[in-house]
Amino acid sequence: FSGAVFSSAGGGALNGFLFSFSVAACGFVMGIPYPLGLRVLGSTSDETIPWGMAANGFASVIGAAAAPLLALSLGFGNVLILAAALYIAAGIAAGLAAKKAGGF
Repeated sequence: FSGAVFSSAGGGALNGFLFSFSVAACGFVMGIPYPLGLRVLGSTSDETIPWGMAANGFASVIGAAAAPLLALSLGFGNVLILAAALYIAAGIAAGLAAKKAGGF
């Protein structure tokens, strides 16, 4: 997909802009839940913040190790679908936790 978009875009500066914009947009969307989750955890108890940070670190390490292995056995597209499903599940869980804690 990205090869078709960037090859049809034309110039190098436009390719650079499209690439930077797509990476920044993904980074923004994936980067917002972590600080919001820490805020929700902090509103319940200061003792839960280290547990949230540990869970994030654990998921990052396991995800980085499991993604290539799963891609070899399931295919890259299926790994992307699985990752999207896990992000959606985490968003739903965070929303429920925020509602229980009294909001963001």
